[in-house]
Amino acid sequence: MRSSRMKLAASIAALLLGASCSSTSPEVPPMAEASPTPSATSPSPTEDPRFELGKAQKFPPGEWILGPGGGRSYLMFTGGARSAEVRGVLGELDEMEVSAGLFLSGRWVERNPEVVEAAVAAGHVSGNAGWDGKRLTGRKGREVERRIRQAEDAFEAIEVDPRPFMFPPGGLRDERVATRAGGLGYRLVRPTVAPGDLTRKEVIRAVAGEVRSRSIVRLDLRRAAHRKAVPGVVRALKDAGLPIAPFEEVADAEPVRWDLVFAPGSAGPRVKQMQKALRAATFPMSTFDGVYGEGTLQAVLGYEKLMGLERDGIVDPEQMEAMLLARPPTPPREGLSDYLDIDITRQIMFEVHGGVVVNTFAISSGNGATYKSFGRTAIAHTPRGEFIVERKIPEWRTSHLGQLYFPMYFIGGYAVHGSPSVPAYPASHGCVRVPLSEAQGLYDRNPIGTPVFVHD
Repeated sequence: MRSSRMKLAASIAALLLGASCSSTSPEVPPMAEASPTPSATSPSPTEDPRFELGKAQKFPPGEWILGPGGGRSYLMFTGGARSAEVRGVLGELDEMEVSAGLFLSGRWVERNPEVVEAAVAAGHVSGNAGWDGKRLTGRKGREVERRIRQAEDAFEAIEVDPRPFMFPPGGLRDERVATRAGGLGYRLVRPTVAPGDLTRKEVIRAVAGEVRSRSIVRLDLRRAAHRKAVPGVVRALKDAGLPIAPFEEVADAEPVRWDLVFAPGSAGPRVKQMQKALRAATFPMSTFDGVYGEGTLQAVLGYEKLMGLERDGIVDPEQMEAMLLARPPTPPREGLSDYLDIDITRQIMFEVHGGVVVNTFAISSGNGATYKSFGRTAIAHTPRGEFIVERKIPEWRTSHLGQLYFPMYFIGGYAVHGSPSVPAYPASHGCVRVPLSEAQGLYDRNPIGTPVFVHD
């Protein structure tokens, strides 16, 4: 007898099939038409139990990045600790009445079936995470599919259907993995908040600082600090006005279609066209190689910040069309020739020479949090006002708060400097971060005495 989780998966897949087949967009063919015809060597729907209702749905390569609505967040767990430790986390979630997504390897499921059964019975969602935690990226398509199916067998033994959710080890942004997974009825789930190797308190602070509406928060069960942080993370999300919603709601969201949408990892002539358009609109772009890498991401984020769009780096057809028609921004100050204008609200910086905007940078300024400096508590605030570049230091400088690349100080210890981390939101101790690749050129073009305007 099928579990309630399998019936729910069947209902979701049926709804997705119905919604897809009602599409009239010429760019998005109905799912039923997009499903590949089984080859002579592939099992037919009547021969393979995997093609039962709720399992036969095939998807084009794509992923879920955000949940379906505002005012909420989602929680998922990856990795695999000892069964007792996982039970402990599940017990805490049950006490707090939180439903999460669990992405455990097929081997872990095979060895701990009773834990997964209990989790599903308690209302949690269990997704496919491959067989043994080894990376799927770089493997041949048949090997990718074999590892996905091997994990399915472990779920099948306890009558749990992991579809349609998948978090492949090392497979996100790999089109081969996404295509094979889609053919087996999965879409990938990509978390938007994923703290790394931090202490318990740091994990909680990182989640509280990075979470946005509809964020998918990922914690790693292999890390003791992540397990201990669960109650604090749940409280932090609630305090932020983003209580955790049932993970199964993610399946109601509109997925990002890789064949229609561009994001980090995309490549091809359309990406090259986008890169040229961004540079023409003054967003720094060092190469037009047709690969959506870090430099392209920073340029796209700069455009999204300037235009007041969601800062996610995802370029859909509508945004692509607007970017191809974008023009250089108007200089923010009349009558001035050479200066830097830092807009804290929009998290962008204009570099102006000869009264013309020559570069529009995505930046990251002070995040407003408290921190310790020489034994004293300080606030990560970027000072506002009219300043000048007072001093400059070439190459790297190491301070007690971190490393700065080609810093240009505009007041005291506050500088515009290159950083390997320029997120879409304020994250610094007070300095103004710019992409690492642009720091030296910015340094060379703006001498000591250059006016610097910082404002909200």
